[in-house]
Amino acid sequence: SRYAAVLKDENKMAGAEEVYRKILRDNADDERACAPALFGLGDIRYRLNDFEGAKELFSQVLTQYPWYEEGKKGRVLLAKILEKGGQFAEAEEMFTTVWKEERGEARIGAMLGVSRCQLAQARQARDAGASNAWADNLRVADENLTRIIVLYEAFPEYRAEALYLKGLAHELNGRLEMARTNAFDI
Repeated sequence: SRYAAVLKDENKMAGAEEVYRKILRDNADDERACAPALFGLGDIRYRLNDFEGAKELFSQVLTQYPWYEEGKKGRVLLAKILEKGGQFAEAEEMFTTVWKEERGEARIGAMLGVSRCQLAQARQARDAGASNAWADNLRVADENLTRIIVLYEAFPEYRAEALYLKGLAHELNGRLEMARTNAFDI
């Protein structure tokens, strides 16, 4: 499974998929082998923008192997599929559920997802001319991003995304100097 993950990270999806499928064939009775292989196949589908295939595989991992910790990231990726489809309210709701129920990286990823959706909805409301309804989304997103930046310093990639998103929030609010400060912090 590690070899397949390396292939996947090197963008050799066909090779990674072949390894994962072999693991599933050769170890059909071994849950400890099947869970990561199935999740890996879902991740490949996700990376190839085959969101329907990814949804099916992530759902299968979550149903058949609820104990598999890495598979819980599939919940975040399922919400990201909604986000990529412009379904920001639905994605935010799903991210919020994951945030409340999970720990570790799945939780941090969900927190970032909530903030991305809040920023997208704020931008849509502002662009549509909605009075100041969008300002509340910005305020909440800003608070969530600050929480990530402060509490999850041990996860630099998540912290960097939070700083980037915080900069976008400042831009939306017209605070360009603060946006620049966030850019330098990254």
